[in-house]
Amino acid sequence: QSFLGLFHSHDRPEMQDIIGIVAEETLPTVVGLTALTPDGTRVHLELLLLPFSARSHAPVSLTGLLAPLNPGESTQIFGNLTNFNLTS
Repeated sequence: QSFLGLFHSHDRPEMQDIIGIVAEETLPTVVGLTALTPDGTRVHLELLLLPFSARSHAPVSLTGLLAPLNPGESTQIFGNLTNFNLTS
């Protein structure tokens, strides 16, 4: 599944814009989002997206970090998160 495929269809255009900002303007970005745990609990997360240094003749690359906003709320998550929604 593609990275954008993790998000609801109504959030994909905005997420594509955010990825463009990080990749083309080489600006780190923090995005607020929610996702569902395997047991159906909604967790609030922050996604940090960082560009790798640009190299000639190389595709644009990004890296990221997904962190819970409230660590106590999601310390027992086992399995894949699904249904990502942008919040900010």
